[in-house]
Amino acid sequence: MAIDPRMSEREYTKFSDSVSNPGQVSLKVVNPDGTDIGGGGGGGGDATAANQTTQIGLETTIAGDTTSIDGKITTVNTGAVTISTELPAGTQNIGDVDIASALPAGSNNIGDVDIASELPAGTQNIGDVDIASALPAGSNNIGDVDVASLPATPAGTNDIGYTAMFRRADAIQATITSADASSATAVVAKVAAKNIYVTDIVISVDTEMSVQLQDDAAAVLMEQIYLPATSVWSKTFTTPLLVATNQDLDVLASVAGNISVTVTGYQV
Repeated sequence: MAIDPRMSEREYTKFSDSVSNPGQVSLKVVNPDGTDIGGGGGGGGDATAANQTTQIGLETTIAGDTTSIDGKITTVNTGAVTISTELPAGTQNIGDVDIASALPAGSNNIGDVDIASELPAGTQNIGDVDIASALPAGSNNIGDVDVASLPATPAGTNDIGYTAMFRRADAIQATITSADASSATAVVAKVAAKNIYVTDIVISVDTEMSVQLQDDAAAVLMEQIYLPATSVWSKTFTTPLLVATNQDLDVLASVAGNISVTVTGYQV
């Protein structure tokens, strides 16, 4: 290869003829002083067709390699990322995610979500929420809550008080009239293994007398009420009057005379 008059000897050595193939340019890597580092003069760096084919093959292999660099990248700033298909099964930790706009219509199951701070003002429809544990102390205003159903009341005695506007299924109402109740007279008969609860009572007499309520074991439930002749007395008990299990509710007058007793309550 003739030396270009514009080239120095050092530059010429970069583009000398191939020893093995005269007339074919051989690329060499040289030191700053022009000395040969290697790769030319018939070595592996000759730009032969075979070497070029080998180079193309290596580039094709690298382009198709999807595994050898897996896990080697540690920090990548990718900007906006669009996840166009479902992530594969397993643990997909994406880190801190801000959802800047509404999720599209459909099923958007995000799994276990901790709401660490107050939701912004507006309409926050989260769908079906199960509160698995007690809410923490403080103000927990959930807004408008519709209770669509309640669990069944467990078996047993479930007394939630007394509601006057509804009659209990186990309510009782009993009346007796007697010309002489100076011996204990049953007003409500006992039922095995049950108690009588008196919520209201009305007593009327035509003769002056005192009246008391007791069970059939003579345990006094309400001390004597002193009534004048032709009088009426009534009482509503804020706390129902309790008759012991397996006992009648009796009335006992101090003298003979007409007496009428009406009792309401329940028996459980």
